[in-house]
Amino acid sequence: MCARTHDDLASKALQIVEQASAMGLSLRILGGVVIRWYVTVARETYDVLRPVPNDIDLLAPLKSSHAIRKTLTSLGYEPDDRLIAWRGDQRHRYCEASNGGGVYIDVFLGTPPQCHRLELAHALATPGPALPPTLLLLTKLQIASINEKDLIDVGFLLLESPSALTNDGSEASISLGYLADVLRRDWGFHHTALGNLRKLSEKLDSLFPATFRSVVDERINALTRVIQEAPKTLRWKVRSKVGTRWQWYQDVEEVVR
Repeated sequence: MCARTHDDLASKALQIVEQASAMGLSLRILGGVVIRWYVTVARETYDVLRPVPNDIDLLAPLKSSHAIRKTLTSLGYEPDDRLIAWRGDQRHRYCEASNGGGVYIDVFLGTPPQCHRLELAHALATPGPALPPTLLLLTKLQIASINEKDLIDVGFLLLESPSALTNDGSEASISLGYLADVLRRDWGFHHTALGNLRKLSEKLDSLFPATFRSVVDERINALTRVIQEAPKTLRWKVRSKVGTRWQWYQDVEEVVR
């Protein structure tokens, strides 16, 4: 397969979203490709530490299978007909034909595979070509078997700017209030998210340069406090009594990386 770079994937993803929009189909970028797009102050470091994603992940509206196929094929991408015939109401896959291989495009209808349910459909109505940072962070924190690539993504989302953690609802920032509200309702998601933040804290020395560690650690602690202190729902409290004696997450074939 041909060599890929972060810039290559970001450019292709943006081109697809823009051209799809012109054809009447609303798409949003998710996964590592777009997290890197949000990283500006430390992008060179991110590019060194974070392996290039294997493909481009996109979110599409439910019941848009026909429009997805029409749009992606018109842009020159070849459909995975077997996958689409089997799961076309949930997921499409396309490949960019080229000498030596090409870029794969995964399009998820309504929501990607998730260990914890996170509603994303409303993001299709938000401005811009990508999921906002708050939702991107939650898509990473919901992964039950998180890996180092995902932890790097979480760390850089928290690192990005002094205003990364806010309560003002800004599209370009991570909303503490929104995060806390999602997690205070779902004990399983809450448990997984806090566990992933602990894993990131434990791996800071091995994953991040010394210049960034203190800032990321400070923001992990700030986010953890908000999540822990948010008033929990009755449903959360009831499920917490069972704890990990019952599996608290869904097994999925794959998660967005």
